[in-house]
Amino acid sequence: MTGQAQSRPGSHAVKPATSSRPTWAKADPPSQPGERVTPINTASNQALKAIRVGKGLLAVAITPDGKTAYIANPLSGTVTPISTATNKALKPITVGSVPDAIVITPDGKTADCNKRL
Repeated sequence: MTGQAQSRPGSHAVKPATSSRPTWAKADPPSQPGERVTPINTASNQALKAIRVGKGLLAVAITPDGKTAYIANPLSGTVTPISTATNKALKPITVGSVPDAIVITPDGKTADCNKRL
């Protein structure tokens, strides 16, 4: 999986090959199911501070350069970009319907979002 992002509905951990940035993992606090992701430092296997995203997170895709993670939030109809350098959520992108998968092009210039109707 050299330099490519991976996303699959139901899959909540993605690690870009060749990147030293954290792996992303889903975390579901009982009070807010599916609204947070937790980056994991793979060198130490330590969970970092959870990041709030939209509702019902389902898929994660990371750009080939490892700089941005995109989280599909089907219950919000949004995709939340996260800066992997700062572990901060950026402004959610409204895509409507029910986004359930994200694929990043190999050059990292486009993200395609599958939506259930």
